[in-house]
Amino acid sequence: MNTRKKSILLLVSLVLLLALAVGGTLALLIADTESVVNTFTPGSTDVTIEETFNQPYETKENVSIKNAGDVPVYIRVAIIPTWEDGDGNPVGIAAGLSDLTIDWGATGGNEMEETPGNGWEKGKDGFWYYTSPVSAGNSTNNLITSATVITSNGYKMNLQILAQSIQAQPDEAVEQAWTNAKVTVDANNGTLTVANKVTNN
Repeated sequence: MNTRKKSILLLVSLVLLLALAVGGTLALLIADTESVVNTFTPGSTDVTIEETFNQPYETKENVSIKNAGDVPVYIRVAIIPTWEDGDGNPVGIAAGLSDLTIDWGATGGNEMEETPGNGWEKGKDGFWYYTSPVSAGNSTNNLITSATVITSNGYKMNLQILAQSIQAQPDEAVEQAWTNAKVTVDANNGTLTVANKVTNN
């Protein structure tokens, strides 16, 4: 066998050995690699109302909102007063916050102006906005320290506190969802600015 043929045979042998080695490696990788279970779950947002009620004086006290979810959220609240009869049925008499005397927030606010302060701002859309993101398990400052019925008409006041939350990240989520109040997020500290808000200046 001449030298040229020997060289060709040697080259073919090396190629076959290399192919077998690669094939073995691929087979090993396929055999030993297990599928990875995707354990990602989206964050949940949930809020609960924290409050106490002083029955003899018809006073609702220490109203705050707790983030019962597992991600930071922004929170806004609607306050809806209604009159009810002794059986808890709504009656056709208009109710308003003027039927109560309200101490807004722990730092106090003007009860007639409906501007609570203490981290809360009232939007012109009727919602009260908490301007800081609330971490999971934490609560807002008091929106209302106390609210007492001052109108006597033979009916009971039902002061409903309705809270909404939205995930704090990304910033665009709250800015696009709460457009009526024209909220924006400060990129440095995450606080909300309510452009379309109630002011009494």
